[in-house]
Amino acid sequence: MPYLPDYDAAVAKGGRDPRTNTYPARVGEVIEVVLQQLGAFTPPGYEDDEALTGALRLHPWHAHGAKYWDAGGGEGAWDQETAEARLSGTRPVRRDTTLLYRYHLRTDPGAKGGWRVWRLRITQPGVWLVHCHTLAHMVQGMQTVWVHGEADDLIWGLSTQHTGLPTQHTT
Repeated sequence: MPYLPDYDAAVAKGGRDPRTNTYPARVGEVIEVVLQQLGAFTPPGYEDDEALTGALRLHPWHAHGAKYWDAGGGEGAWDQETAEARLSGTRPVRRDTTLLYRYHLRTDPGAKGGWRVWRLRITQPGVWLVHCHTLAHMVQGMQTVWVHGEADDLIWGLSTQHTGLPTQHTT
């Protein structure tokens, strides 16, 4: 089915299926998501506007479909060893929206300014939007689609007996 994401292709490409431009995951899988803040690139036609070059903004990220565990965040570039040391002893918080902070007003374009880590177990089959809740950022592309579950999961929900109607669904 050409409209369904290819899970294996996504794993090979760091999580994103290049054909459907979605992030698929299987029901029961535990995934960790790292949101990485980057300094803004100057849009064409605005080269003289120094306020845009390298700017860092606040981003309230929201996930539809299921709550995740917000494991925390930090300044600069994310790396697993530093993140584990920084977050050791902290207690994750269950959320559907968290803030990707800016630790400075600006940096170099494309430079890493801050990060946030989410962890979740895939339990709700569906096609879910994940986006920045600042509308201007969302319409500029700060949104993506996650596909949780295989084709049968998406059609039948969590039912193990395909009797014609799903036994569980979410809104």
